[in-house]
Amino acid sequence: MPYDGIVTSAVVSELNQLIVGGKIEKVFQTERDEIALAVHSKSENFRLLLSACSSNPRMHLTKQKKENPIVALQFCMVLRKHIQGGRILEIKQQGYDRIVDIKIETYNEMGDLVTKSLVIEIMGKHSNIILLGPTGIIYDAIKHIDNSISSVREVMPARPYELPPAQNKLNPADFDIDGLIKNAESSTVVANKPLIRADKYLLETLSGFSPLLCKEICFNSGIDITIAVTELNQLQQNKLIEVLGLVSSLLKSKCYTPTLIYSDTAETTPVDFHCLTIKHLPRVKCFDNMNLLLDDFYTTRDNIERLKQKKSSVAKNLSVALDRCKRKMLLQEETLVEAGDFNNYRIKGDLITANLYKLKDGDNEILVDNYYIDPPQQIKIELDPNISPQKNAQQLFKRYHKLKSSFENAQIHLCDTKEEFDYLASVEQLLDNCSNSLEIQEIRQELTEQGYIKFGVEKAKKKPKTATVVSSPFKFLTEEGIEIFVGKNNKQNDKLTLHTARNNDIWLHAKNVPGSHVIISTVNYADEISDVVIEKAAQLAAWYSSAKSSSNVLVDYTRVKNVKKPSGARPGMVNYVNYKTINVKPCGTLNYTI
Repeated sequence: MPYDGIVTSAVVSELNQLIVGGKIEKVFQTERDEIALAVHSKSENFRLLLSACSSNPRMHLTKQKKENPIVALQFCMVLRKHIQGGRILEIKQQGYDRIVDIKIETYNEMGDLVTKSLVIEIMGKHSNIILLGPTGIIYDAIKHIDNSISSVREVMPARPYELPPAQNKLNPADFDIDGLIKNAESSTVVANKPLIRADKYLLETLSGFSPLLCKEICFNSGIDITIAVTELNQLQQNKLIEVLGLVSSLLKSKCYTPTLIYSDTAETTPVDFHCLTIKHLPRVKCFDNMNLLLDDFYTTRDNIERLKQKKSSVAKNLSVALDRCKRKMLLQEETLVEAGDFNNYRIKGDLITANLYKLKDGDNEILVDNYYIDPPQQIKIELDPNISPQKNAQQLFKRYHKLKSSFENAQIHLCDTKEEFDYLASVEQLLDNCSNSLEIQEIRQELTEQGYIKFGVEKAKKKPKTATVVSSPFKFLTEEGIEIFVGKNNKQNDKLTLHTARNNDIWLHAKNVPGSHVIISTVNYADEISDVVIEKAAQLAAWYSSAKSSSNVLVDYTRVKNVKKPSGARPGMVNYVNYKTINVKPCGTLNYTI
C-alpha cells in the first residue's frame, strides 16, 4: 500500500499549515465510506477528503467534487450535527502510525464550547472514520465494528474509543540507529530465527515504513535486498546507518520531497508515490505539495479505473460477438468438409442411370466402370434392395442437390462470418487504443448501430438520436511539416479515408491485421513524399494495430484514390489496389499536435 505512515506525516504537516484554524463550512458524504469537509481557512476554501475505502484509504486535500446523494447518509447527518460550523484546532498523527486525530472546537447543545475529535484510521480493509465526543466516547463511525466482527476492538456508538493494538515498532525519527543491526544479529541468534532480508527487517522494525521506502533505503545503501541483514559487511552496515540517519533527520525537520512514480511503460500511468525522494525507480516526478500529488495520483487512478470499467462493458459485448463468430465459422467449416464430396453422389446417380439395363429389382450393389476418370476404373455402388434402381438413382441425385446447396451456402456464410469477425476484431483493437470516455462512447454507438449492443427496455420506445462524432483523429506532425492522421474508430477511419483525404494523399494500414487507417496529407506540400515520412507513418500504422507488440510489422500503403469501400461493407472495411508493402518496427512517438 503506497500510503504509509511517513506519507501521513507529510500530509498532516501540510494540513496543519493550511487548514488549522479554519472553519468547517459543510460536510459531505459522497460515498458509503468517504466524506469531504469544506473548510474556509486563511481566506481560502479547501476540501479535505477522508476515505475509509478498503482499496484506497487516504486523507488529503482535493479539488475534485463528486455528486452528492439526494438523501444524506446517516453518518453525514451525525457529522453535520456535531462538527459543521466548528473550527479545526489541531491535526495530530499518532506517532508514525496511519492514525490521525482532527481536533474540532464547536458548541454543544447547551451552547458551551467543547472539543470533539474526528479520527481517521488508514489501515487497509480495517480503515475507519470515527467521531468522538469531548470525553473520548464514540458518537458514531462510518463503519460499525461489533464483537461478531472483531474480538479485539469494538467501534460502536456509546463505546469508549481505544487505539488499535500497538505494533511496538521503533520511531523512525528518534531511535538508536547504531544498535539497529546489532539488535537484528542478537535476536536472530538468541531466538534461533531464520535469516531475514534487510528490507523486510526495516519494514518489521521501523514504524511508518512501507516496502517502497525500505527498498529505497537499501538501494541508497548499496545493499542487495536478497541479502540477509545479518550477512551485511561492515561497509554496508556503515552505509545503511548513514542513510537511516539522513532519513531520520529529514523526518525531524519535516523536509519532504513529494515524488510521483510512473509505470515503466507509460509516464501517464502513476503506480506509486512517496514524500521522500525515490531514486531506485526510473520514472518519477517531483511535486511541491504532498496533498496536490495525492489528489493527482488518486484522480488519475480513478479515471483509469473508470476508463477500464467502461472499456470492460463494451469489451464484454465484443467478446460475446467474437465467440459467436468463432462458433459459426467452426460449424460452417465442418459443413464444407461434410458436404465437400457432393459431386460423388451425382456421379454415382449418373452411373446407375447409364447401367439400368444391367440392374433388376432387389439388387443390393452394382459394379460399373467410372468413365468420369481417365483411364476408367471399376467402382462398386451400394443399392437399397427395397426400392427400384431408378429410385436409387433419384435418391443419389437428391442427396447431391442437398449437399451442393449446403456447400454453396456454407461458402457464402463463411465468407460473411469471416468479414464480420475481421470487423469485430478491428473494433476490439480500436477499443484498446481509446484514451478517454468519449472515444469509448463513439465505439459503443457504432456497435449499437450495427446491432451488437441493445438498448434497455426503458430506451426501447424511443429510438436514440445519432450523435455527431465530436472527437478528432490523432494528428501528428513530422519534421518536414507534413501532417499524419490516425483514425481512432471505424467511423473516423471511414470519414478520414473516404471524405477528408484527397486522392493524392497516402493511405496506410497494417497488413492483414486489425488497425487504424493512417493518412499522410499532401496538402500544402508540393514535393513527393519521402521514404522517411512513409516509414514514420507506417510505424504509426503498426503501433495502432493489433500487431503493436511485434518487432516487425508489414504495412501496406497506396494513394487514397486506390482505396474503395465495397457496397454494404461494415464501417472501416475497405478494398485497395496498386499498393506497396514496407516492413517496420511499431512506434507511436512523433511530434504530436492536438
